[in-house]
Amino acid sequence: MVDIVLMSVLLTLVQVLLPTALNVGNFRYLLSNREEPITLSPISARAQRAASNLLETLPIFLALAGLSIFYEIDNTTPALLWVVCRTFYLACYTFGITVVRSLVFMASIVCLVQMSMGLL
Repeated sequence: MVDIVLMSVLLTLVQVLLPTALNVGNFRYLLSNREEPITLSPISARAQRAASNLLETLPIFLALAGLSIFYEIDNTTPALLWVVCRTFYLACYTFGITVVRSLVFMASIVCLVQMSMGLL
């Protein structure tokens, strides 16, 4: 389970840095004091919204994963599926695949519910 938690941390780092990487046209902004707002490309803006969405559910995942480790409950499968779903969610959101994105999001919520049920 610890390796899955570390994968979620890696996914978070990728998602937080991705909008900047996709917006290399604003490289001068990255080297500035950042006193003025940045103009994001559409793909960078979608990647940024995907990162914000991840940050809303990541604490729930980390709490459930931590409880699973503490109580020695095997929630490996739903935890791994959550990371996979969140990875697909990032791709779908970034590339504007809306219907699949919503389905993948719901699947990630189901994984969190399964992790919760495993702790009962």
